Amino acid sequence: MENLRFDYTEGYSITQVPTKTGYTFEGWYDNAELTGEAVTEIEADSAKGNVKLYPMFMSTTQLNDNEATTVAIWGCKGVIYVDNAVSDIYVYDLLGRLVEIVAPTADRTTIPVEANRSYIVKCGNVSKKVVIK
Repeated sequence: MENLRFDYTEGYSITQVPTKTGYTFEGWYDNAELTGEAVTEIEADSAKGNVKLYPMFMSTTQLNDNEATTVAIWGCKGVIYVDNAVSDIYVYDLLGRLVEIVAPTADRTTIPVEANRSYIVKCGNVSKKVVIK
């Protein structure tokens, strides 16, 4: 991907979406640890010099008996949802502390969590950052 250049006095909305086979793009971050909120724009006069952004990618498949199964992970109103989980589900806070381990149930597993927080959810080789409002 080529470098982007723009005038800081005008600001810039970040709309480029990179692709990576077997992964979904989750957003641009201003730190290599991919913590905090995704950066969607750089406001006018907010930065001086070079701004480096890091892409977050999450795997979209896991292997189950030599078949690729799509695992979906998302959250809404104090609940994390995981579809098609075939292994234990690990929930971490953004500092990397384990919050909970949950065994999968049927086609959809629901995990109640605290609202207004962000979590990293891992199931097999699939992981995703989930923001709960």
